[in-house]
Amino acid sequence: MTLSPWMHVSVAIAMLAGAMVMLSPFTNLSAFGSALHSGDGRVQAWVLAWVGHAVSTGRSLFDANMFYPARQALAHTDHMAALGVIGAPIWWATGNAILEFNLLQLTGPALSAYAMFVLAHAWTQDTPASLVAGLAYGFSTFTLLHNAHLNLTWNAGLPLSLLAFERWWSSPTWANVARWWIPAVFTALVSWYLALLLALLLGTWAMWLQATRHRGDATTRAVQLLASGLFAVAVLLPLMTPYLGRSSEGGEAAALSADWRSFLVPSEHTIVGRWLVGNNLAGPQGIWGERTLFLGWGVVTLAIVGVIAGLSRRAN
Repeated sequence: MTLSPWMHVSVAIAMLAGAMVMLSPFTNLSAFGSALHSGDGRVQAWVLAWVGHAVSTGRSLFDANMFYPARQALAHTDHMAALGVIGAPIWWATGNAILEFNLLQLTGPALSAYAMFVLAHAWTQDTPASLVAGLAYGFSTFTLLHNAHLNLTWNAGLPLSLLAFERWWSSPTWANVARWWIPAVFTALVSWYLALLLALLLGTWAMWLQATRHRGDATTRAVQLLASGLFAVAVLLPLMTPYLGRSSEGGEAAALSADWRSFLVPSEHTIVGRWLVGNNLAGPQGIWGERTLFLGWGVVTLAIVGVIAGLSRRAN
């Protein structure tokens, strides 16, 4: 069953309303153009404004005015070029970086939830289940606790690329290449974090498709995949080069690297987390830390149920 345009619009609006509800503890809707919590959100608001400024004035994108007169200063953080361009009209019209940030903060998870709904519906043809999938993906514990990290929450390109890549695999035309290449490159232009996740996702997906759906013209797929990869590198390389000469302290990288607890143990401010801390068990992560990666009990439970149901269906 193909989704009607009305259904697409309805779900997108519903997910935006969901974002307003789920992010209300972190976003002051009554002072939407002036309130911004401390921390990384302020850095990202500045980055968005700088990208808009650089685009409108022709300034060098990476010669940002923080740490002036140091060159290539923007390479000390994620450039978020795609988001800066999307938000640029807001910056140009208002000069309000906080308003620009807050609007993108709301729309990112909403679009991600909508994108996952589209993917889930394409695979299941089940609207209620697809709505649950969209809500779980767009508003997981991870997303809510990283709500100020737009370079993580603007991840709609991951499910859209996954779906379009599968359709290209079944019908390897250049038009279908474009349908997965555009959201994939956009995602890479949002964040290098998401770029790495996307590379792992599509690489794993390609291996699965090759193992399970190897029929078709392998030569055509290989040529198109090589061409699309080279074109992606050509687009991304100018934004990648400033980062290549950067180095980081090994101790800092090790301290911020995830371990099993990051993914499986709730943060220390949850009910279970407080109990674990009180009993000196498991060592929960801080609520806002880089290693706070727990997806939430609902998402984990649904994932387990999905795996069990899938294996049972295959066995039958």
